[in-house]
Amino acid sequence: MKKNFPLLALIISASLLLGGCGANGESAIATAVALTVQAQNASASATPFPSATAPAANVQPTLTNIFTPAPPTGTALSGSYAECARASLINETIPDGTIMQPETSFFKTWTIKNESACTWNTNYKIVFWDGNTFGGAYVYNLPLVTGPGQNTDISIQLYAPKENGTHKGEWKLQTPDGITFGVGQYGEAFYAEVVVNAAAEKEDYKIISVEYRLVRDPLAGCATNVIFTVYATITTNGPFDSRVQWRHNDGWTSSKIRLTFTSAGSQELVDRWGIHLGSSPGDKWIQLTQVDPGFVEFDKVPFSYLCQ
Repeated sequence: MKKNFPLLALIISASLLLGGCGANGESAIATAVALTVQAQNASASATPFPSATAPAANVQPTLTNIFTPAPPTGTALSGSYAECARASLINETIPDGTIMQPETSFFKTWTIKNESACTWNTNYKIVFWDGNTFGGAYVYNLPLVTGPGQNTDISIQLYAPKENGTHKGEWKLQTPDGITFGVGQYGEAFYAEVVVNAAAEKEDYKIISVEYRLVRDPLAGCATNVIFTVYATITTNGPFDSRVQWRHNDGWTSSKIRLTFTSAGSQELVDRWGIHLGSSPGDKWIQLTQVDPGFVEFDKVPFSYLCQ
């Protein structure tokens, strides 16, 4: 109650001053008393300010986890492709210094390893860097998706220049956002290098051997259908483009099959001959022939069908 005495004293003083005003003075005193009661009630019902409370000891703030979406395929965690630009050269065809006649067509293949933690997709490119293009394009898309640590073969058809001498062309890789990079620690270009010599004798590249493997299914007995499958391993001594056909002794001939070798090596072809129960029994053969360039007969694969 002590805190209300100044306000009450002020009101009483005002009332005394108004006391000489008659009826109007009495009305003013009543009004002042009513206001005093209202002020006391309001003061009693007011909510006091809370007192400050010291924080509890060793209480750590709570952090809310924020989901960060994974970067799209082919990019680094930083959102840039810079971390994806790491590669090494594993192997290549057409050794440096190979002698060729002018305008000879050849396929240069580089085996490149993805040394980054990114997946290279087909938006990555192979770009011409320096030297002679050998008649190739300036930009190629990466042929296959290549994951971290995987190898990919980059093969480009090129042509030896008309002019005699040593010619070299360099290529590099490029990320989808235009970062160009090479192979090895220093990001060097991978390249093709050939020596053009119009006076050099043209190599006699050809098929040098055909090895067969025959499989009968079923291995024995006289099933309704017996399948004879021949696997032919064809080997050349260098780059060679040809067309071959399969022949059976009953007169059947397959369509022409194109074989393309970019360097010395082997490829496998498969032929199947199904013989129905009741077909003429006896000795038979399957043969592979070359029909272009030139006609060449390779060995026959003999077998017997004895079911009747």
